[in-house]
Amino acid sequence: MSKIINEDVKDVFFNYQDALIHSFVYFIRKHIESTQNFLDYSIKNIIDFCGFCCIKTQKNLQSIEVLLDNGLAENIYATNRSIYESYLYVLAFNQNPDLFNEKILPKLNDEEYSFKISPNGKINYNEVIHKKTNETINLNLTIKELAKMSPYSEDIDLYNLFYRLSSQFVHVDVLSAKSYFYEHDPFQEVDQSLIAATIGITFSVLLIEQMGILSNTIFKSDIAYFVKKSKPELVMYFNLIYHSPLCKNEVLLILIDRLQK
Repeated sequence: MSKIINEDVKDVFFNYQDALIHSFVYFIRKHIESTQNFLDYSIKNIIDFCGFCCIKTQKNLQSIEVLLDNGLAENIYATNRSIYESYLYVLAFNQNPDLFNEKILPKLNDEEYSFKISPNGKINYNEVIHKKTNETINLNLTIKELAKMSPYSEDIDLYNLFYRLSSQFVHVDVLSAKSYFYEHDPFQEVDQSLIAATIGITFSVLLIEQMGILSNTIFKSDIAYFVKKSKPELVMYFNLIYHSPLCKNEVLLILIDRLQK
């Protein structure tokens, strides 16, 4: 039974990967192509930031494909963390459009601001000084703070469980050691790499949904249709995976709840 689920979930990953990459390219064509020089890309507003997230997430999804082919679940989780962060940033901008101007833009505006330099010469990238007023502005914005801005309680739950789990695979954390030595039985359990890859697909769907909310072009309705169709299918597969033998991944239950909103 698990072998059949593995085959089905792998098909789901590749189908969604292709659709999502096309969706991110679609966003760029509708919102970015006519305003940016891609050889000298600059972020001046939220739409530009989304364009950056599009390219970054496309590469994340392509990386996940390579990692999936090699059964590297831990590295997929580390890559998923990046997609989750992009999703939370765009979600936060939808909740509070001023956040971009307050916390992001000053880092990019070297005409008016400069980064604070400590007495030992170290640059503090979380604080800038306004060149005219000499005012110091704190730009620190943590992922936990972004998660708390979400209107969905599941996003803080995902931070508490998924983000901390995936961070174990980014850093040298001895709590993650056992997973590197574990080998799954394809006949008895769902491949952990496939589960991780599907989680990455889900964060990508949630990200493109938030980009659709920001859009004022036909992209908005097209992506709304895609997301509306995608969420029930992902819920179905997560339920299938979660109730399969030996699956103990509580992140899936949180994602099921999040996808139903």
